[in-house]
Amino acid sequence: MTIGPGNTVTSSVMNTSVSGRGSRVGNTASGTFTLGKPGKTTGGDDVLWILSDNSLVRLRVYGGGSGGGQILRIGLRRGADGLHCTFSMPFAREKGAGAIRKGSAVDGVPIEILSWKPVSTSCQVSKQG
Repeated sequence: MTIGPGNTVTSSVMNTSVSGRGSRVGNTASGTFTLGKPGKTTGGDDVLWILSDNSLVRLRVYGGGSGGGQILRIGLRRGADGLHCTFSMPFAREKGAGAIRKGSAVDGVPIEILSWKPVSTSCQVSKQG
């Protein structure tokens, strides 16, 4: 993820799905968005990036007949040795819409999220240029 120039956020993500049938890796998805301005992902989801309480936050609502969404939060804090960050990305259930449904990030096939847990996360901050 790169913040800037200006109010832009550029992200690149590669998802891995792990199930009882093994692991599958999806294609890399990338996009550039403007802070505070609604946009769409390449998959058609509505997305909004904002700065809130020392965090960079992405609000995402699944589109195309799906239900629910996700909140990505990158918390930033300055320490004596530089910038530090934390990362979280829980799903959000849309009230009255039932299950969380979306296109698979690996192959686009519709899926229903029954349970989810992060396997690992890492977050590092660096300044370019």
